[in-house]
Amino acid sequence: MEGGQTKDEGEEEYFYKDKDGLKSQKVLQRTGSLKGKVEAYEGLVAKYEDTHALIELANEEEDQVVQGVLLELMEDIVEGIKQIIKEQLLWKRKLHLIIQRLPDILVKVR
Repeated sequence: MEGGQTKDEGEEEYFYKDKDGLKSQKVLQRTGSLKGKVEAYEGLVAKYEDTHALIELANEEEDQVVQGVLLELMEDIVEGIKQIIKEQLLWKRKLHLIIQRLPDILVKVR
C-alpha cells in the first residue's frame, strides 16, 4: 500500500496484478481455512468454559448424573482442542522443514 491507500485498495491492487487469479485464489482459500480453524478453536474454548461452569453448578447441587454427562462433554472438548494442537504442531514441523530447505531451494532458483 502506498501513502494514501487504504487496506482494501492495496488488496484490490494486488488482486488485479495477479493476471490469472491463481495467487489471489490461493490467498482467499488459505484465509478462509485459517478463519475456519480459529472459529473452531474459539467454539471449543467457549464450550469448555460453559461446561466447566455447569460442572461447578452440578457439584454445588451434588447431581451426579449431570456431573457425569458434563464430564463426558468436557472430555470431548479436550479431545477437540488436542486435535487442533496436533494440527498446529504438524504445520510447525512442515514450516521448519521448509525453512531448513530454503537455502538449497534458493540456490536452485538462481
